[in-house]
Amino acid sequence: MNARLVGWLMLAVWAGWIAAAQGLLAAQPVFARLVPDALLCLFLACAARFESADLPKVALLCGMARVAYSIEPPAAILAGFLAAAFGVRAVASVADLDGASVRTVLAGIVGYGLSAWLFVVHEAREGATGELGPELLAQLPGALATAALAFLAGPALARLPGLTPLRRRRW
Repeated sequence: MNARLVGWLMLAVWAGWIAAAQGLLAAQPVFARLVPDALLCLFLACAARFESADLPKVALLCGMARVAYSIEPPAAILAGFLAAAFGVRAVASVADLDGASVRTVLAGIVGYGLSAWLFVVHEAREGATGELGPELLAQLPGALATAALAFLAGPALARLPGLTPLRRRRW
């Protein structure tokens, strides 16, 4: 079997497990607002180590893992992850994503953007017409938790077993 194919299958397994664990934590009322987006941290760790051409594939794979364990609309999740992939790709063209400060700031920004996007989609489906400002600010603790997780666990997520065949070849 091709080593890259095994790498992609292992990424799918890791993404599924992380999405399931994240869903279990988010289902607890105590943790609901403070659960970091570990799947997004996995995506950012892969973005730092994989070829930039693979980012849309990683985004779709992570998005599909989230869809499997979420009640949010699949199109909104996939659109959010693809937008994150293109944004991260743009940042990667001018900054090294492997650095702790870039990874942390990027995780906070993308985490907030993705959670705000999914919140706006949810409110649009419910037919809300009021002001969304205070509710959008309520998404900030989760984004900060995502940034903290990316800072602490980013290197470990990039070195998960089975992902070696997908890493960028360095000289």
